[in-house]
Amino acid sequence: MSTITEIAKKAGVSHMTVSKVLNGYHPQREGAAKRAGRIRQIAEQVGYRPNASAQAMRSGRFNAVAMLVNDRENSTLQTNVLKGIGHVLQGRGFHLVLEYAGATDLENNPDSLPHILRQAASDGLLLHEVQRFPAHVVEAVKRHRIPAVWLNSRLEADCVYFDDYGATQKATRRLIGLGHRRIAYFGYSAPASHYSHVDRRAGYVDAMSVAGLPAMHFTVSMMEWYMSEGHAQPVDLMARWLNGFAKPERPTAIVCYESVGGAVAITAAMQLGLRVPTDISVIACGSSHFFAGHKMALARLDHKAFGEAAGEAIIDKISNPTVAMPPRVIDVPILDHLTLASAPLSVDGW
Repeated sequence: MSTITEIAKKAGVSHMTVSKVLNGYHPQREGAAKRAGRIRQIAEQVGYRPNASAQAMRSGRFNAVAMLVNDRENSTLQTNVLKGIGHVLQGRGFHLVLEYAGATDLENNPDSLPHILRQAASDGLLLHEVQRFPAHVVEAVKRHRIPAVWLNSRLEADCVYFDDYGATQKATRRLIGLGHRRIAYFGYSAPASHYSHVDRRAGYVDAMSVAGLPAMHFTVSMMEWYMSEGHAQPVDLMARWLNGFAKPERPTAIVCYESVGGAVAITAAMQLGLRVPTDISVIACGSSHFFAGHKMALARLDHKAFGEAAGEAIIDKISNPTVAMPPRVIDVPILDHLTLASAPLSVDGW
């Protein structure tokens, strides 16, 4: 790789002048401005790239944000989250370093730490999780005083998360506004549930309670939810559950924990000969809405907006590392699409 010394020799200027220009100096005088343009042209021709290590030594900053992701099974990191983070960081002159944490090793070995916690190589840390990181990892972040923001975690400070409670509350209210009175909630159980399981169920329950309507729950195991091999598929379980109602009592709408459940509910309804949304409406929390010819109604999780909020949060935390920042809660709007309709006047045809 070409060095500043080589560029200085070709441009006929001092090493210091090249360094100033390549670090963003833009002189105003005509002659100096021309020399600066010539220096940048030569740097591009010779393929010069700044030495991040040298810059870090001079400034005390790496201009980098690390991101630690929990790699548990069924833990997902949406591409649009990374796009949103990257968009903000790039605009602020930062780059992103990503590491997936081996959940099993971290939990079984209290001395095990991810690489990005073993050495100082970034200015701040984003931690993305669906289940909690082990206590010794959290303690290491605090001990090293790393400016950190937690993603997808509902904490008292320094975090970014979706308004999951508001999402299902608004979805349920939307269905009530369409005349539905028998509205079910479909989710799954997990040994160590993420906060969203609690909040989404609570949003639904509270909306039903305020309207004076009884809650109707249908729950499967996490393995059944994801249609794991060797387990009963949730479509069959949902179909049997719906089929167990007397015709006038069956749900006319279903609020689903996420779009996987929405797909299950639509398939189960079709399996029973029910029309979506004429006979039964379906809405789910999620970002993906195309399934089986239906454009699924969503409490839409905007992952790019989430990522952008995360990028802004970590930049602010790096600037004010000792200040506890209020949580950044991402609103979840309702998109009707094609699986919502007014409540059927009668279910006699079922």
